[in-house]
Amino acid sequence: MLFGPGFVDAMIALEESEVLRYTGERWVYTRGDYPAQAVSLRDADGERFAVLNAAEDYRTLEELSSTSAPQRVHPGAIYLHQGESYLVTEYNGDLRHAIVKPVEADYYTQARELNDLRIVRSLRHRQTRAVLAYLGRVRVRGR
Repeated sequence: MLFGPGFVDAMIALEESEVLRYTGERWVYTRGDYPAQAVSLRDADGERFAVLNAAEDYRTLEELSSTSAPQRVHPGAIYLHQGESYLVTEYNGDLRHAIVKPVEADYYTQARELNDLRIVRSLRHRQTRAVLAYLGRVRVRGR
């Protein structure tokens, strides 16, 4: 089975609770909210890092992954949040926060990311309609 032995039971339970509806071709999410909103793709480690706005009594402007914070909110960086520019004035790794202040800037700082992805072992594969899908182990290294 493609998604494991509990897949069918899980889909039936989601249909019965009216979270999903099967159209005959696919399942459709039936609720009005956006289910992926609660899941951060940038935060695999779960540790949070607060970006505090000095101009608004150090109110939290945004939260980042602690693993990406050193590259994104180091002192002197121009941090872009919802189209507004902020200068990073302080970085505190121990307390997991950075302090920013609004600034007029026509640029922002973007870290250069280098990632290395290597296939360690292919465990199995399956042909789908469009592609050959693999399950296996990989090693990802970011610099």
